[in-house]
Amino acid sequence: MKRYSSYGTKKALYVHLLNLTGLLNYDTRAYVTSLYLPGYYNAVEMSFTEENEFATLFENLLKCIEKCHLHQPNQLLKDSNFRNDITKCDLCKGAFLYSNMKFDEVPSMVQKFYVYLTKGLKIQKVSSLMKTLDVYQEYNISNKNIAEAMYLNIKDEDTFNRTVVTNYWFPSPIKKYYTLYVRKHIPNNLVDELEKLMKSGTLDKMKKSLTFLVHVNSFLQLDFFHQLNEPPLGLPRSYPLSLILEHKFKDWMISSPAG
Repeated sequence: MKRYSSYGTKKALYVHLLNLTGLLNYDTRAYVTSLYLPGYYNAVEMSFTEENEFATLFENLLKCIEKCHLHQPNQLLKDSNFRNDITKCDLCKGAFLYSNMKFDEVPSMVQKFYVYLTKGLKIQKVSSLMKTLDVYQEYNISNKNIAEAMYLNIKDEDTFNRTVVTNYWFPSPIKKYYTLYVRKHIPNNLVDELEKLMKSGTLDKMKKSLTFLVHVNSFLQLDFFHQLNEPPLGLPRSYPLSLILEHKFKDWMISSPAG
């Protein structure tokens, strides 16, 4: 909480860009960071709500690096949650290095991502991307800090179990009593009533169709996100993930006793 509440928008952007590149490059430290940082996704949302174009964000990153090369004294960003002290220059240079790394004249991760957003999704501004994804829009994170956003988010959760997410807020006894009262006296769920009017076979077909669409959509995204990940220096680019999965499925089918 303290760590992200003290972050400015640009600093949060650099940190999460570094973490994103770590995830795309199978860095286990990035996974650990994602799991144990409170308000991680809220901080990502806060980082991308400015009315700036994507090119402007990259220009700001370059300006940050240029200032570091002016040999100005670096101000340490001390925080009790940090194991080691870091500087803003470290964040700028690290984000620039990992996101712009290229091998064998292949476009960098930033170039691929930029083309995908501007040409594929036809989105120019960061705020437009977040509105398209519709993540936490109701909490007005752009005008609040991370702590307030987390409070509003967790306040709407209908649960009384203490979890990693709910460490910093607990429902009051009044809220708990009211929720239990509503559960007991509220009319039947509309979805349950609609299900009673439909045949069970029809419901099963609808569920299977939706499951199939989700699987197809996930499968189609494999190659795109796989191509964002650059291979280590000196190693060839691996085959598309979809092709690898198809080949493994073919081997499994051939070796199956059923034929």
